[in-house]
Amino acid sequence: MAKDMTLLWGSGSPPCWRVMIALEEKNLQGYNQKLFDLSKGDHKSPEVMAMNPRGQLPAFKHKDVVLNESYGICLYLEIRTWPLIQFVCSHIPPRRTSSSPRETS
Repeated sequence: MAKDMTLLWGSGSPPCWRVMIALEEKNLQGYNQKLFDLSKGDHKSPEVMAMNPRGQLPAFKHKDVVLNESYGICLYLEIRTWPLIQFVCSHIPPRRTSSSPRETS
């Protein structure tokens, strides 16, 4: 799965770090990545503009899906890897399967 993923990122960018941390937490090593120097304006290069016409990073591609917002990318990774690892919603208790009313203490 990770070999089909490409991340364009810029050093010093917390949104880019957010996506990289999510990829690592999901154990998705082996994804393609390319670092752009934001101070030189590399994020406005034709390669980035082809994935994100706003010229902003991170830019993420998985097969035919292109995402350009870090929270959207993290949500996408969560949904795509749900059976493997769950970390975004780990604090939510499991869904009740019983139809009995809740006990009060």
